[in-house]
Amino acid sequence: IRALSPDGTTRVFAGTADHFISDGTATASEFRFPQGIAIGPSGTVYVAQTPHDVIRQITPDMEVSTYCGICGSRGTRDGARLNATFAKPRSLAVDGEENLYIMDFKYSLVRRVDRKTGLVTTIAGNFKTAPGGGIDGYPESSTFCWPEGIAVDPDGNVLVADSSSQRIRIIYKDDGDVYSVAGRVITWAGFGTPEGFDSSNADGRASNGFFHSPWNIAVGGHGDLFITDKHGNRIRYLDAYLPKGKFSKEKPRTYEDVLDEWLDSP
Repeated sequence: IRALSPDGTTRVFAGTADHFISDGTATASEFRFPQGIAIGPSGTVYVAQTPHDVIRQITPDMEVSTYCGICGSRGTRDGARLNATFAKPRSLAVDGEENLYIMDFKYSLVRRVDRKTGLVTTIAGNFKTAPGGGIDGYPESSTFCWPEGIAVDPDGNVLVADSSSQRIRIIYKDDGDVYSVAGRVITWAGFGTPEGFDSSNADGRASNGFFHSPWNIAVGGHGDLFITDKHGNRIRYLDAYLPKGKFSKEKPRTYEDVLDEWLDSP
């Protein structure tokens, strides 16, 4: 695990060059194919160790341990965090109360680890991958199509980059229902059509904008979304996102200085 300082320097934060699994002090611990990462308000760093179906934690005192899941035991069991099972957990996100959200890739589920109780629950998805497009609605009946990225907005709503349905989905905190996101989509960086790649991305209102495998997602301080559009080779920006179909009157922002850059599967 590498850390990038504000001055641009990098350093090893945790782990060694060995590809094994071991806990202990950060610089003596070992990881194997770590993928998703998130930082909680306490300063704890959470890392998804995807092939082994566990989430590791690096505490502020630089100790590494398994936070949830059972190494080598794949499944979808909810319950106490060290007894729960996961199936290829990838992306992670943490809310303001340090509850952890996990994109459990194999069965297209969104899982939540309550910081206070230590309990794991499935908050969206029904174990089915919906070919051609996810289904909105109640948490227990909603479906995703190979979801990748996950993020939490300032209000505690969960955003999901649903890669194969080419959508950004939202799970509202107040009722847990799953919907498509409203707002305005703008290309923030990249042409999207370098030689050898095809892209049919279109900007505009979110309901009319197109994605080409949205992969990772991040939320700005005001709820705006930044999305890596992997096969579109672009960074997309969802301007003035507001919950439940409300649109902002804010004029769309432009980023002319980065639109002439090529990107390759961001």
